[in-house]
Amino acid sequence: AFSAPIASGRQRRKLAGARSLPPPKRQALPPAAQAALRIERGDEHLRAAAERVLRAACAPSEAELLSRDGESLVRALWRSVPPTPLEANHPLMLVYACAGSAPRGLVFTHGGFTAGALLTMEAALGVRAARDVVHVRAPPASATAHTYAISGALGARCTSVFVSAPADVPPHALAELHEQTGVTVVVASTD
Repeated sequence: AFSAPIASGRQRRKLAGARSLPPPKRQALPPAAQAALRIERGDEHLRAAAERVLRAACAPSEAELLSRDGESLVRALWRSVPPTPLEANHPLMLVYACAGSAPRGLVFTHGGFTAGALLTMEAALGVRAARDVVHVRAPPASATAHTYAISGALGARCTSVFVSAPADVPPHALAELHEQTGVTVVVASTD
């Protein structure tokens, strides 16, 4: 039978203090992130954002914008929301994990995370830059989806196919989706 050692009063206070970490300092979000948050708050914001993108892209409609070749589509989108250059060591995300008795905060940086994702895409998954279409069968907010469908795919200049509820797609529909979208690499995950 397993029996855990009893912690002394000092150890309990230390553990209790470790569990109540102060929240990280909030930094002002860049304008593009602020716009993305506004879009999630309602249809009127989504319509306004779509109109701003179409105006900046000099496109009369969403269909016309999406019919453009990849290079001109990217240029048009970058005009509407220009990319923000960042240092490689700029924080990308904070992940809190419980290791043993105390939570630990991990800071992933843009350069390190993206380099690792790209290396894995090429070495382990055999992704060919600018040629493959990747489908990551994982929830969009998961670490796997973020690594391979977003950071890795952007770094490898590949197209990503997203499915809103990946676990709910029956196999025949998934095969049809892959055929229609030209998926060449599938990454499956349970997280």
